[in-house]
Order: sequence, then C-alpha cells, then structure tokens
Amino acid sequence: MLGVDSPYRFLRQAQAFCTRDVSHRVTQDVLLLAGSADHYVPLRQLPQQILALTNARSVTARVFTSAEQAHNHCQIGNVGLAVQVILGWLDSVSPPAAGCETASGQRAETLRSVTSGQAGPSKRA
Repeated sequence: MLGVDSPYRFLRQAQAFCTRDVSHRVTQDVLLLAGSADHYVPLRQLPQQILALTNARSVTARVFTSAEQAHNHCQIGNVGLAVQVILGWLDSVSPPAAGCETASGQRAETLRSVTSGQAGPSKRA
C-alpha cells in the first residue's frame, strides 16, 4: 500500500501522514474511533484531532478499552462492537425516512452473525 519493503519503513512512512492541513475543511458529522492501546495511532492524538475539527457539524469520539477486547488498532478483537457503535452513530446523525427501518435495524441479523453475540452495548463519549 505504501510501497515499502519492511515493517520499519511502513511505520516510518505512516508517521508522515497528518490531518492538520485538512481537518478544518470537514463540515459533516464526524465519528472518531480510538483504541486505548492502539499500536499505530497513539491515544494522545484523539483530543488533538477533536480540536482540529473546528468546522465539523458534530464530533463524536469513542474510545474502546481492553475490557471490551477492542483496544487495538481498528478494534481488532471485537470488530462487532465497533460496527454496532458505527451503526448506532449513523442512526443518531441521520434519522431514517418515515416508515423505514434504522440502519442498525436493517443490519441487525447480519451484525449478530458477524459478532456471534460478542458485541456489547455501544457507549458514546
């Protein structure tokens, strides 16, 4: 993906990415997901990113913990919980049209099969 030939070079290349110059241009609702022990993106960057989204319509942040088994990068260990949080957030920022099911309702059966009952209740920060 980054055209590098070693894990070390991947990490060095990934460190070059920065949202500082574009965050102020975001005007939509934003959901930020963070793992409390993410090995790629330090948790200390979450409040910095929240503050950088100066023109976002809304900013919701969710930190996943080791108690939820979702504390790693991309919530590996409990992706089902992350999906549940994302769907709940989508429902909260874009209510469905009259007579339509919510996004989480439409996908409830798929979510159950993906998570095998491991997903816990979503909590918004």
